[in-house]
Amino acid sequence: MMIEALEARRMLAVDVSIDASKRFQTIDGFGTSLAWWAPQVYQQTAWQDAYFKDLGSSMLRVDLNILALPGSDGDLATPVTFGEDLQANINQFDWNSVPTKVFGGVIQSAAKRKIDSFKVIGSIWTPPQWMKGPQLVAGKPKLDPQTEQPLPVLKKVGAFLNSVGGTLIDTAANLQQFGRYVAAYVKGYEQHFGVAMDALSIQNEPAFDQVGTSQVGFNSCLYDPATFVKALKAVDDAFAHYHITTKVMGPEATAKDELRFVDAIQADAAAKKKLDLYNIHGSVPSSVWNDVKNDGKKLWMTETSGEAPTWDGALSVARNAQSALIQGNVSAWLYWQMSDGGTSASGTTLTNAANTAAPKYAAAKHFFRYVRAGAVRVSATPGDPNGVSVSAFVQDQQHTLTSVIVNETSAAQTLKLHLAGAHVAKFNIVRQSSSSGVWKDLGAITLNGDSATINLPAKAVLTLQGTTAAQWPFRAGPFVVGKNPLTIQAEDFDNGGEGVAYHDLDAINSGGKYRSGGVDIQTTADAGGGYNIGYIKAGEWLQYSIHLDQGGSFDFDFRLASTGTGGKFHFEIDGVNKSGALTVPRTGGYQSWQTLRKSSVPLTAGDHVLRVKMDANSSTGSVGNFNWIKISPH
Repeated sequence: MMIEALEARRMLAVDVSIDASKRFQTIDGFGTSLAWWAPQVYQQTAWQDAYFKDLGSSMLRVDLNILALPGSDGDLATPVTFGEDLQANINQFDWNSVPTKVFGGVIQSAAKRKIDSFKVIGSIWTPPQWMKGPQLVAGKPKLDPQTEQPLPVLKKVGAFLNSVGGTLIDTAANLQQFGRYVAAYVKGYEQHFGVAMDALSIQNEPAFDQVGTSQVGFNSCLYDPATFVKALKAVDDAFAHYHITTKVMGPEATAKDELRFVDAIQADAAAKKKLDLYNIHGSVPSSVWNDVKNDGKKLWMTETSGEAPTWDGALSVARNAQSALIQGNVSAWLYWQMSDGGTSASGTTLTNAANTAAPKYAAAKHFFRYVRAGAVRVSATPGDPNGVSVSAFVQDQQHTLTSVIVNETSAAQTLKLHLAGAHVAKFNIVRQSSSSGVWKDLGAITLNGDSATINLPAKAVLTLQGTTAAQWPFRAGPFVVGKNPLTIQAEDFDNGGEGVAYHDLDAINSGGKYRSGGVDIQTTADAGGGYNIGYIKAGEWLQYSIHLDQGGSFDFDFRLASTGTGGKFHFEIDGVNKSGALTVPRTGGYQSWQTLRKSSVPLTAGDHVLRVKMDANSSTGSVGNFNWIKISPH
């Protein structure tokens, strides 16, 4: 079908290519935090249904707030001592404090509302007041502009006390207390709300001196990179000591500060080893990914906001998510708030209350609902963040391919879509958002082979999702055997990957030619050129989709080469051994070729799957090389 047919003269053609064989990061999820200071909205069934069932959130970012740890006199400034006993430390927290109770209620509601997986991640906005010292400027304590008291200041912001500013006291004893505090908080969340915290950031925006930009301020703590590294190691040491498996992430700064902290982590071998993943706020430039990609850790974007609650703002939400996934290679993307109790959406929320028709909510939903945890981003072009950008994801367990296409231009676009590396007969889910309708179900799109033409309005977001075939022909269709012989090049085995279309003992293409994957393909010196399968070991196999126009007897010829003796294989049709044991001849070289025939194999007309199965290695340790298979009516 064509989507929103528009006048041809207004259309611009864009070639969209998706190659599912080229894979990048694995997705961990999408979500938001909560404005816990406005708790009533989150207790509503309608909000919980919208967050999990409709928007499809798979992550929740919680605030490990200091309100859960008053002193013995009820004062947040009174120190609490954490000893060796983890459970005793947990028992010192008030698990009915407003923040923990709000977050805990939403966490518990996820059990019956989540679409599939659900992760809880945590951030610390400030350590307890008594773990912090003065914030020095030119050697002098910085003052809170409201109270004119040295930072950190414990003061009421709105209805709740906040610990504003200051720095973590850099002593061994205080760092140990900080580590035990975080360990008890994380483990206590699991005990009280039933979900283990997946990851924890030791400080929200460690370089953001918000006292300098706000008369009021809020929970915060300023770090230099060296102290941040010490705090990171203290938390990880406490996790290891108490056998807590929560991942440690950081530095959770904005792009302008992120690399200063990353550089400090990378320069400290212990810190680099202890950090489990990197995270960042706001935009994710490719420079950040380029700086961390060789560390073997994922990158998450854990807070962003600021777009107007209009369709243009919604389009920016989609663009920012798309860019973070493509250029930033992030594995998780979280907005600041879904809603915050306000009567209308704002620059910091996706919507108001449980309103599912808000523009920014709809833009986020394309990613949150349809790009599920466990999906793997695959190659997709174009990726122009200011024109048409395309992301694509395969979910092997669910057998789906999902693509999100963002048209930021003021012109309608004709998309010429082509798929490779996966086969989708139909996109069963087609959802579109634009200024003319924030959420439209456009029915299904049936592909012509692996191609489709789709018309997309100006300034629109489109999501396509279809079921991928487990196995499908490498060419446009199965190899068809008619009245004349048909030659199948051995390297043209079916698509579908390891364990489906082929089995190889390792994941490396040792020949490095023609196709990605584990099958070993090399250039051949046989007549006609091209490629052959080499480095073949007993136990490996290849499958080919074939179609016989007529039933009868068929001859199978195999083009083989080997320097050894005793290599054996057989072939099956639809799982039935049709050849018995066949021996690869000793040809005198791995590029000296001979043809081996198995005659008069009876087969019925129609579609079949041919499997070539390797049974025994030759005296040289491999079965032999295969160039082609010829099937001829007998």
